[in-house]
Amino acid sequence: MKCFLGDGGKYGSLRLGIAAALVCLLRNEGIYVVVLALLVLLFLVKLRRRGILIVLTAVLAVNVGLNSALLDEMGIYSDSKAESLSLLFQQVARYSIEYGDELTEEEKAVIDAVVAYEYLEGYNPELSDPVKRHCRSGATDEEWSDFLALWAQLFLRHPMVYIEAAVNEMYGYLDPFYFYQGMGAYQLYNKEALTDYDTDPELYSTYVTSDDLRDSAYQYAYLWQKIPILSFLVNPAAYVWAGILLFAVVLRRKDWRTALLYLTPIFVVLICCISPVNGLLRYMMPVCACMPQYVLLALRPKLPGNVPAQPEQPVREPLK
Repeated sequence: MKCFLGDGGKYGSLRLGIAAALVCLLRNEGIYVVVLALLVLLFLVKLRRRGILIVLTAVLAVNVGLNSALLDEMGIYSDSKAESLSLLFQQVARYSIEYGDELTEEEKAVIDAVVAYEYLEGYNPELSDPVKRHCRSGATDEEWSDFLALWAQLFLRHPMVYIEAAVNEMYGYLDPFYFYQGMGAYQLYNKEALTDYDTDPELYSTYVTSDDLRDSAYQYAYLWQKIPILSFLVNPAAYVWAGILLFAVVLRRKDWRTALLYLTPIFVVLICCISPVNGLLRYMMPVCACMPQYVLLALRPKLPGNVPAQPEQPVREPLK
């Protein structure tokens, strides 16, 4: 936004590069959001295209080098592939439950080569972890190719199953009165939520703060969900609908250049819709944090100092 508004400053490209790198490092889907945002900036900002292009190239190089070289060398396994295909796993799992008797042994073997078939019965419509955590990290490219081909074939047989699985995975980002309770939005405040899965309880048994302090923070955080009106501030769907309204305001005044800046939060929301959890506030926090800026963008023509100057009327010489 600073680059777009011409307020980047002398070291604007450097700050942009640092922010872009941190987004990629701290969020699984960060690289996609960053690349989209930088491509939009390349289109919008003419004076800083060289700096933006350098940042884009550097971010791509660092991201590829980190994921394909450094992490492999350190023996760190990334499950980003399973994360990004959570919706596909949910659809296959729902299909196996409703129409599993129609699957042949060969088709079950194709599924089992990528994700353990026996665990598909643990399918949770709003949380993909019970299924995707059993994704086989050693699956070959050929096995993945066969799995994706079968996934497409199953859709053609019973498309409504896939649609139902998709809706159950994302409606929390559209319903402003819904709060997902299966996974705590602030689970790092208490250790119980961290040990819901097949992890070692001792791994999370040591905390700097006391149990009372953590429990108090936990209760205070969830108090916001219980207060009318204020509950919308911690509801993912409320930010989605607010963003749609603001986007409509910008489109109505035909400010196409400003409208392009809304592509970044729109892309974040779309990623949330195919994320592993339905309606999780933690996934929407980047949009929550940016919402005040997008409100100002939508109202910018009406703010003091942004009213377009009226063109001066030409001075006519008196007739002689």
